[in-house]
Amino acid sequence: GRPICLDAVAIDFPKLKILGVDAYAPKHWPASLVHSLNTYGQHKVLFGTDWPVIDPERAVHEIDAMALRPETMRDNALRVFRLPESAAA
Repeated sequence: GRPICLDAVAIDFPKLKILGVDAYAPKHWPASLVHSLNTYGQHKVLFGTDWPVIDPERAVHEIDAMALRPETMRDNALRVFRLPESAAA
């Protein structure tokens, strides 16, 4: 409910995976979050659709419209789920 409270933990434990952004449809993400996804926070976020609340197709279309760097979503999923690079295709 209050992710700002996690900042101190994230700073003390930079390898800790703690942040998901599935509570809101991508089109409602604040600009600061989108900036973080494309820069310093790109290795700390994994997106899930929060289905059935947010339709997966809708989420993918909204993310595509943001022009995020490909590695922002793809690389984290490959690493977390230990998938081979060929799974990205």
